[in-house]
Amino acid sequence: MKCVFKVGIAVAAVALTSLSAVTASTAGGLYERTSVKDGPAAYHSGAGRCYLRGDVGYSYSGDPDSTSDSPLYGTVENTGVDMDGAFMGEIGIGCGSGSRGFRADFTLGYRGDRDVDGHKSDVPGFHFPATFETQVSTLTAMANLYYDFGMIRNFVPYVGVGFGVARHDLDDVSFTGVGAGVGAPFNNLRGSDETNFAWSLMAGAAYQISERAVLDFGYRYIDMGDVSTARGDICSTSCGTGSRDKLSVDDITAHEFKIGLRYHFGHSAPKYESFK
Repeated sequence: MKCVFKVGIAVAAVALTSLSAVTASTAGGLYERTSVKDGPAAYHSGAGRCYLRGDVGYSYSGDPDSTSDSPLYGTVENTGVDMDGAFMGEIGIGCGSGSRGFRADFTLGYRGDRDVDGHKSDVPGFHFPATFETQVSTLTAMANLYYDFGMIRNFVPYVGVGFGVARHDLDDVSFTGVGAGVGAPFNNLRGSDETNFAWSLMAGAAYQISERAVLDFGYRYIDMGDVSTARGDICSTSCGTGSRDKLSVDDITAHEFKIGLRYHFGHSAPKYESFK
C-alpha cells in the first residue's frame, strides 16, 4: 500500500509540474475562433486559466474476474461473476491553456456500492458449488492531463489520460446454495479495504455557457485494480470449523459517462488576441 501511495504522490507531482508549465507558457483565454478576413484570431472568454470542477454521472462496471484461494484446496477461478453499475460524483481543481492546448487537473471521485455476485467453483472430488454475494464501493484520486482540439460549432472536443489510486471497500462475502454431503457450508468471509494503482482514458467536449462557466460532457474508461477479502471468516457456532479462505475480485473496470461544470477563476485575459 505504501508503494501505491508513493506512485500516487509521484503522479500528482508530475501533474502539478505540467500545470505550472502550461500556465506559464500560454496566454489568452479559454476558447479560440478564427477570422476569415484577418487570418487566425484567438477568441477569449475573459476567464482565468485555472478552474474548479464538479461532475456527476453513471459508472457502468465491466464483468470482473474472481478467484477463491484456500490453503486446503488451492486457487480456483470463480464463474459467472457480475458487478452492477453505480452513480458517481467527482470534484477537482485544474489549470491549463484553454483550447488548442494542454490542461491538467486533480480529481477526487466516489462510486457507490456495486453488487457483486458469482459462482464459487467446485473443488474436484468435493462438489460443493455455491453462489457468493458482496458489495464494493470505491474512492479515487486521479491526476489527469487533457488536450483541447479547438472550437468546432461552439464545442471544444478533447482527449485525456489519467493516473492515480483507487481505494476499494469490500463488504463481507456471503454464500448460498451450498451442495449437500460436504458437512458445514461455506463460512462468510470478512471484507477488507485495499488501495490499488488506477488509470483511465477520456474523451469529451466542453461548451461555454457564460464568461467563466463551462459545461463538460465526458466519457471515461477506467481500470481500478482489484480487492480481496481478509484471510479469515465470520463463523457462528453452527458453521463448523473456521477457515483461512480468501476471495478476490480482480480487474475492476468501468465505462463512465458524466456531465460536469467547470468554473474558471483568476485574472481575466484580453477578449481578443490575434496571432499569425
